[in-house]
Amino acid sequence: MAIPLKIKTIEWSNFMSYGDYHTSIDLNTLGPVLIVGQKEDKDRSNGVGKTSITTAIIWCLFGRTPRRSAPGDKVVNWYTKSECYVKIITTDDWIITRTRKVNGHDDLLVHKNGDDVTLSTNKQAQLLLKKLFNLDYDIFISSMFFGQRTESFLEMSDMKRKAALERLLGLN
Repeated sequence: MAIPLKIKTIEWSNFMSYGDYHTSIDLNTLGPVLIVGQKEDKDRSNGVGKTSITTAIIWCLFGRTPRRSAPGDKVVNWYTKSECYVKIITTDDWIITRTRKVNGHDDLLVHKNGDDVTLSTNKQAQLLLKKLFNLDYDIFISSMFFGQRTESFLEMSDMKRKAALERLLGLN
């Protein structure tokens, strides 16, 4: 049976619009949140990093973003052009870290209680995450974050909804 994915902390550096500094959000201390953002000395909120927060979670868990299945260096901050990382820590102490080096190399590391359980390759680590947390990109993205940019659960075909419900409920 899959473990519920309950994110306690998310942290990142050099990710998308966030530069060469450590950013961390402790989700345990937050209730419902509205992220509005504001550019310094401007009255608008476009391009300040609101979407980058949820994109960081998606990229860390799936290695892709809502706009790109293979984002490559597009996740690296365009000003610093330095290695970026996103780390998710769950309430039951799983640590999932994804990095992107400037030479085009990605790493996905999975730790539990200080032990590396990555299974040697990114592909194996991704399969481990899918198995551990019953992660499904289509369900995750359509139900949690970007319904306005992706197909919502209710707009999926009958077959796709059926398959999604079977995965969620652990039915064969």
